[in-house]
Amino acid sequence: LARHSMESLQWLQTFGLSFDEVAHGAGSRVPRLRRVMGFQLVMVLAKKLEEYAKEGKASVVKEAKVVKLIAGAAGVRGVRYERGGVEFEAFGAVVICSGGFGASVALLPETMRSLPTTQGPWTLGEVAQMASVAGASLVDMDKVQLHPTGFVDPKDVSSQHKILASEALRQAGAVLIDGMGHRFCQEKDDVSSKIMAKLGQGSSKGATCQQPLPIRLVLPPKVAESQAKHLGFYCSKGLLVKYNSIPEMANALGLDTRGIADAIGPDVVDGAVLCGEVAPAVHYCLGGIKINDDASAVGEDGPIPGLFAAGEVTGGIHGLNRIAGNGLLESVVFGRIAGKNAVEFGI
Repeated sequence: LARHSMESLQWLQTFGLSFDEVAHGAGSRVPRLRRVMGFQLVMVLAKKLEEYAKEGKASVVKEAKVVKLIAGAAGVRGVRYERGGVEFEAFGAVVICSGGFGASVALLPETMRSLPTTQGPWTLGEVAQMASVAGASLVDMDKVQLHPTGFVDPKDVSSQHKILASEALRQAGAVLIDGMGHRFCQEKDDVSSKIMAKLGQGSSKGATCQQPLPIRLVLPPKVAESQAKHLGFYCSKGLLVKYNSIPEMANALGLDTRGIADAIGPDVVDGAVLCGEVAPAVHYCLGGIKINDDASAVGEDGPIPGLFAAGEVTGGIHGLNRIAGNGLLESVVFGRIAGKNAVEFGI
């Protein structure tokens, strides 16, 4: 992952992506995170794939669901998929990049099954299980990252799906306050445990996330200004609300002005602040298909011919937790390796 990181970044730059901003990501002692919006990265690559499809260099099948890996003694040789009630087969090397299992009650650790998630309802992990049936080993399936700040949508407070409030906001200086307006933790510490304890739910391995005391993320004026280009989406969704001053925010939320001022810094007197309610949410699955340096799926007897995997569907790369930025990075690094080796294997 580290060895191929720079060449992967340079490859992405050929598609017009810019990595000029270097941020201090969670888990890093020095600024090392080349920041880019994940959605932006995905859209750029998807556009390129569509161009390849128009040129006849790729075939894209949409609204289809893989139901089985076609495998035998010689390895994996294709997939069976369903589309419009009809099953089809496609033959060649297979690269699995179906994401994690953050919405799977069956696969998540029991203590996390009732928590909200930042992942979509389609992240059920069924393709990883198909790989297991084909002989691939699954590793670290009990290791799931609980992110401390998933935005609570004021229009749907009880929704089990949360939009991530990036840790980059806390790294930049955003603070967390409880329902009384008091700051209760160091924002670069083990924040999930502190929030869960504040909510009366024990450790970060607790069961539910119904909030007796709303936890809010507050961006002081300087932070809101420095992060402005990353906040448009949150503001457009109503997840972050702008207040022209601390007294205005305190009055709107029924909180003490002095208490909030003390929480976000005594030097903050004037200027607009942004505020949004947050809750811990399942964010990243660290377990999945075991792969080697060639991105080949590995079973008890070694690599499985014709089967490759990349991204969050894989396991064993990050250990117990993941450094900020390495999620997108692993998808690109191992995605490129997997694609190259799949072509060499034979499509």
